[in-house]
Amino acid sequence: MSRKEIDEVSGTETTGHEWDGIKELDTPMPRWWLGLFWICIIWAVGYWIVYPAWPGITSYTHGIWDHSQRDEVTAEDLQKEKEIYKDQARASGKPENIVEKIAEGKLESFYKETCLYDQAFVKDPNLSVEQLITNLVGKIGENIRVRRFVRFVTGEGLEKRSTDLKGEVEGMLGGQ
Repeated sequence: MSRKEIDEVSGTETTGHEWDGIKELDTPMPRWWLGLFWICIIWAVGYWIVYPAWPGITSYTHGIWDHSQRDEVTAEDLQKEKEIYKDQARASGKPENIVEKIAEGKLESFYKETCLYDQAFVKDPNLSVEQLITNLVGKIGENIRVRRFVRFVTGEGLEKRSTDLKGEVEGMLGGQ
């Protein structure tokens, strides 16, 4: 059994282990490190809840953001979106008899934004992801199902800078 003692130089308790004359100090982790550790754990749990993550025996955890197919969109989400679209159409002054048609048309664009199978394939925008999968199933003869995916948005977070080179040069030269 190792015996603990106080280190003379630092005044810190040792673990009692010694290697080649070097004693191991029993110092706790810094508070900032422990805080960062717990933040990482909480972020990871949140990530597992939001995105499809864990495989199961017959299925997987679906997450709460986005859908891969239309049938995965809940009736509650559809009704909420449809009401928003109807309210927008009414607010813009559209007649009541076409408000329903406008809402249905906007639901199609909602599907194209949120359902992976309805989105355009990146390498060929004329082809939807569902059409691509159907073509691949025909070629290889195996059933293909999207289990999980990550969504990237083109240009997200980028700001376009505009510069006036002529104005900058004139400003440096003092308007000469």
